[in-house]
Amino acid sequence: RKLLNDGLRNHYTKFLTRLCYQQTYSTQDLLELSYFLLLMNRQDESYRIFSKVNFETEKLTALDSYFIAYMHFLKGELRKARQIAKQYNTHPVERIKNRFK
Repeated sequence: RKLLNDGLRNHYTKFLTRLCYQQTYSTQDLLELSYFLLLMNRQDESYRIFSKVNFETEKLTALDSYFIAYMHFLKGELRKARQIAKQYNTHPVERIKNRFK
């Protein structure tokens, strides 16, 4: 499978090159890899990488939370997805709050 968007493919190649020189991967690295795999329609592999992330120990952005909720939704884990979305019901930034509706 292949990323058809040239810019995205270049970013993915640079990302993989950077990962080759790391001994361990951060939460952001794993989320980014999971995202790229989703873009290539490789949901099972994406979820396998996603499942390795320990979200309890990380400070996550709203974008990270949105992606996490989306992954739970894809796997049919609606309770987990709703639980994440509820945290943003009162977010002060309207655009972010609306993403989670």
